[in-house]
Amino acid sequence: MPLGEYLNHYIQFLCDRRNELGQIIELCKEINKNEGGLSTMNTDFYLNKIETMEKKGVSFIDITRDFIEKAKDVMPAVSKFFFEPNVPITTKREFTDELFKYAEREGKDLTILLEGMEPIVLLNGKKYICMLEMPRILNFPFSIFFSTMTFGFRWVYIYEYEASKDSDKSGQDKYSE
Repeated sequence: MPLGEYLNHYIQFLCDRRNELGQIIELCKEINKNEGGLSTMNTDFYLNKIETMEKKGVSFIDITRDFIEKAKDVMPAVSKFFFEPNVPITTKREFTDELFKYAEREGKDLTILLEGMEPIVLLNGKKYICMLEMPRILNFPFSIFFSTMTFGFRWVYIYEYEASKDSDKSGQDKYSE
């Protein structure tokens, strides 16, 4: 496709999205102006209004696209190992504890280089990054807003560590010891 034609398509996409966002902004302003709080809100009215807008093409949220876009820059293509933790992981301390339990079960030597929700570890002398699957979520359907409560992560995926993704401008691995 020639550049000019592509840009015209992209401009149209952006104009359409701007129109959608304008409609969403107006709905939010209307709710803010007319409603005193969640306990008195006419949720059926606004849910019907949202449903009508979505039927006309207005997209309030695209969880799948947003997750894929975020994940593809972070996650390597194939994990080297994975395991199911004994308890749902919701904190970095729980993640560290579950990694040590995994290493003990599998007879692996584990050193935590960077504790966190995406910890960097040495397993048998090789550097890995550990990531969690998406959390299991409970949605509250009585609210028009996306309210969630997480019950933790079910699977841990362990990937070979690529220093190039986490290096500073000098090329030095920012997580090096």
